[in-house]
Amino acid sequence: MSKIIYIIDDKPDELASLFLLLQKLDPSWQVKAYSQPELLLEEARKCRPHLIPADDFMPAMRSSELLDRARRSCPRRCAFSSRATS
Repeated sequence: MSKIIYIIDDKPDELASLFLLLQKLDPSWQVKAYSQPELLLEEARKCRPHLIPADDFMPAMRSSELLDRARRSCPRRCAFSSRATS
């Protein structure tokens, strides 16, 4: 079974880099990139990703709030990660 990974970052270069890195690590992974937290949350309710690496300092929503909301919508399936960037 293919893993579903949703990544989120408000910085396009960092988002693209992480997207490419994850795709190269395992081409079977379904990696989706988001720059808007609400869009990720909407998709997470439908698809329930296995992992959500998230930038901690996004202007629209802190990663802690995003991950709390995602955890409530898919509590048994997701693993969560927060990464801070400068």
